[in-house]
Amino acid sequence: MEKIRIGSFNCNGMNEKKMYCIKDIFEKKKLDILFLQETHFNKNEELEKLKEIFGVNKYEFLFRLSENKTKGVGLIFKNNFLIESFKFFENRIVCFETNFRKDKFLVMCIYAPNFINEQKIFIEELFKMNLQKYKNIIIGGDFNCEMSDKENKKINEKEWERLVKTLKLKEIENNSNKNYTWLSGDRKSNI
Repeated sequence: MEKIRIGSFNCNGMNEKKMYCIKDIFEKKKLDILFLQETHFNKNEELEKLKEIFGVNKYEFLFRLSENKTKGVGLIFKNNFLIESFKFFENRIVCFETNFRKDKFLVMCIYAPNFINEQKIFIEELFKMNLQKYKNIIIGGDFNCEMSDKENKKINEKEWERLVKTLKLKEIENNSNKNYTWLSGDRKSNI
């Protein structure tokens, strides 16, 4: 199977400068799919501006507008994906089913809540989506959880581990000291 090139970006709000930056990264890295979190889109005009910058004919866009300027997830992908169906869950999950290069995939962008009690509910919602029925799943986004090797794991880490084991997910290998999705001092994570 040919490789699918993916990227992920936590926007922490979207403005025109970030839109051009994201398009530049998408094209320079020759991405097929880009996962976006914390888009904060609450007006259709913001999404239309993003489409204008990217070029509507070359790409597909799946976004959910927010009621206020918080949260928000979206997917930008090349228009060579044949979308069979797509779903949204609040402003925290967007996913689509596709046949791509003769294989069926579920592609999902998530933005997990920050608070542990909300994360537990969020993970249960993921389980309710019956994701284990898919042979090929690509999940990207902001998990708001640092997976550790410590014995005394937080409850949300245990729940994420249960999801990872159930779905047989594998974290993308990253052999460099950069390009992590989350950094804080000497702590870093790909998820």
